[in-house]
Amino acid sequence: MDFEYIKKQEELWKDIVIKGEILTIKLLTEEAKKDLEKRITDFLKARKNAIESNLYTFQFRSKMHSVDDKTKAMVIRSWANTKNINKHRGLLAYRKAETNAWIYKTLLDKKKTGMFKICKKLILIGSGIYPYSMFDIHKKYKHIQQIGIEIDSSRAAIGRDLVNKSPAKDHIEIITQDGSEYDYTDLAEDDLVFISCDVNSKKIMNKVIKTCKAHIFICAPYEKTWLRSLIQNIKVTKHTGVTSYSD
Repeated sequence: MDFEYIKKQEELWKDIVIKGEILTIKLLTEEAKKDLEKRITDFLKARKNAIESNLYTFQFRSKMHSVDDKTKAMVIRSWANTKNINKHRGLLAYRKAETNAWIYKTLLDKKKTGMFKICKKLILIGSGIYPYSMFDIHKKYKHIQQIGIEIDSSRAAIGRDLVNKSPAKDHIEIITQDGSEYDYTDLAEDDLVFISCDVNSKKIMNKVIKTCKAHIFICAPYEKTWLRSLIQNIKVTKHTGVTSYSD
């Protein structure tokens, strides 16, 4: 096995993942801006029609507004500010999250999706900038409490902001920490731990195995031969209740 080649391909994949997430967030931000700009344009059209009809108030999106300039300025200012753009971005990120993303696909490929139904807590190590896979799970299994662990503080901050402005805010928590230092002792045997493909998993897997009985899976694009070889090379000691994706 050419470990040097595998290492280079692993680093290349990590770079692709990060750049892909950054581009997605950028596109979501631009879409949020455009949606709010259209809302403002529609508001101004409705206001203009009201003025031309000699009305002092008008209804827009189920709310009554005055036609005066003060109301106009206040509405535009509130919709166009960064806080509201980020709020709308978080909603779009949730709505547009990939269906059957890597967390779900991991168990789907192994025909073990029934494990989601009895799981109470799910942890994703390496949740990244855009926790789309966690959003996908929330849409399917709202009873699961999810924790995303991200070692990079800047990436975790963006992921946390998306979650806090989404419908999943009460069911997903993003924390900044090294996955090998997290305390897994409160996980039960029906709980699930997923490790992102761009995370150095060996140390983390050993920590999880030693401290709890949760099932462990590695989320990864298994059509990549080099990555499959890398994962199969990881030596993991199994014990009751623990399942490794390297099976």
